[in-house]
Formats: sequence, C-alpha cells, structure tokens
Amino acid sequence: MLALFVLNFALTFHNVWPTLAITTRFELSVEIAILVLVLAVFFHFRRRIRPALLLSLAAVLTLMTLARYVEVTAPALFGRRVNLYWDARYLPHVTEMLTESTHPLLLVLFIAGALLLLGLIFTALYFSLRRLTRGFARPLEFRLLCSLMAALTFAYFMGHLNQPVHTLKYYSLPLSLTYWQQVQFINSVMANEASDVIPDQSSLKDYDLSALQGSDVIVQFIESYGATAFDNPTLAYSIGPALENFTNSIRDTERRVVSAFVEAPTFGGNSWLSHSSFMTGLDINHLSTYNLLMTQNRTTLSDKFSTR
Repeated sequence: MLALFVLNFALTFHNVWPTLAITTRFELSVEIAILVLVLAVFFHFRRRIRPALLLSLAAVLTLMTLARYVEVTAPALFGRRVNLYWDARYLPHVTEMLTESTHPLLLVLFIAGALLLLGLIFTALYFSLRRLTRGFARPLEFRLLCSLMAALTFAYFMGHLNQPVHTLKYYSLPLSLTYWQQVQFINSVMANEASDVIPDQSSLKDYDLSALQGSDVIVQFIESYGATAFDNPTLAYSIGPALENFTNSIRDTERRVVSAFVEAPTFGGNSWLSHSSFMTGLDINHLSTYNLLMTQNRTTLSDKFSTR
C-alpha cells in the first residue's frame, strides 16, 4: 500500500497556495493505474521484470513529478500556468541572470540540494516500483493488484461518459494530457493554424473613428457579473444607490456616457477572453483560440486609435 501511495502521490499532489509547499487531496492517478496494469501484463508473459526497466521508469516518473510540481506551483506564485511555447525561450536568460546575480557558493549549494532532492525522489519511486513488481510473484497479490488497477482505469474512462455516478472528481488531471496539449499547441503555432482557426478582422476594419476628432478615449475593464446585476432584482436593488451616484457624478462633471450590453464569451472567470474579444472584434470563446491569437500580430482597437 505504501508503494502505491508514493507512486500515486508523485503525480497527484497539489500546491499549498501561495507557497512552495505541496499537499495531497487524496486524488487518484489514472496514469499510475495504467502503468501498474501494463507492468502486470508484461510480468504475466515474461515472468520477470529487469531492474534496468524499473530504473528507466523511475527516471521518467521523476521527470513527471518535477513537471507536476511546476504545473501546480506556477499558478500559485505567478498567477498562471507554465506555457512551454511562451516560457521555454526565456529559460536561458533566466539561468544567466541567476548565475550572474547569485553568489557562487549559494549557487553550488542550490544545485547540490536540487540534485539531492531529485535523487531522493528517484530512489523513492524506484523502490516503490520494485516493491510492487516483487508482489507480482505472489498469485493473490498479483490478482488483487490487477483487479484494482483495472477497476480504477475503467472508472476513469467511464467518468467521461454521461453516467449517474461522476467518477472523474476522484481523479487528478492526467499530467501527460496537460503536456500533450501544450505540444499540440506548439505544433499548431509552427503549422500556422491560427489563420485557419481565427477569422479575418473585417468588423474591426469597418470602424470609423473620425467623429472623435482627437478626443481621448479611456477603456476601463471592471470585473462584474454583467447583465445579472441589472436583471436580478436583489442585485439591482443593492447596486441602485451606487449606480445613481455614479450617474450624478457623470452629469455634474459634464461628461457623457453610453452603455450597451454585449454577449461575453465567458462568465465567472477567464475574463481575458472578453478582453481579447473586445480589443480585436473577434469571437475569442476558448482558451486554445486565445493562445493562438497571442501568437499573431493582429490589429487591435489600440492600433485603430493610434492611426486615426
């Protein structure tokens, strides 16, 4: 059980926000379940598993553990996930900056500590794999492990179907899926798929700003719940006094305001989809489309104002 817990924890731990620490939410890893199941099938036909294979698997799992740490820690410290396309190019510059600004002794101690930690992780994963595979030689333990891993794998894939019992909530998001999506994104950028996915900005080209006659225009994005603040009687009653005060302030300072409702591509989160849609005149309704948009040099409202 301890060996299974160590392997499962390596790919399912979460960040203690907003620190460098980690904790467990007792989620399950379908990747570990599939790995153990594949090893069991391999043992069934070969009757032994070579140490070299376990060493290789432990090395791969160590890298995956490191990738998991980066995935769950980056949002807590930097406010967003790591993106291989945007961030990998700056790693040499960051490394150079750290080596130039850090005392050599501290740098050596840091590298030694990091290598020691990776060594401990590798050792723990290797011995966990070895303990599991040694249990394959005992028929009862072999059958129990196969049954358990098969059930966990089946429950995960059943969770993707419209079933009364939602099993996915018990599983951590597969790490391999996360990085596979990033590899697909890089491939999409290299293949210039953005021009096929994102349409031309015909609506933005038709904007006529000559009537402004050089006036300054300030756009302020305010996080809100949109039309519900007006359509919901309870919310409308609560914000009524503040809205009236705001209206009076506009009138007293001889300003004018024009309001309108637009259909936002998101609600309750991912507000950058609304921001990018507004600034480009495009319907950016998915994160993958947004990421592709960021790789292109598209005309924005700011560009239109700067050339009016």
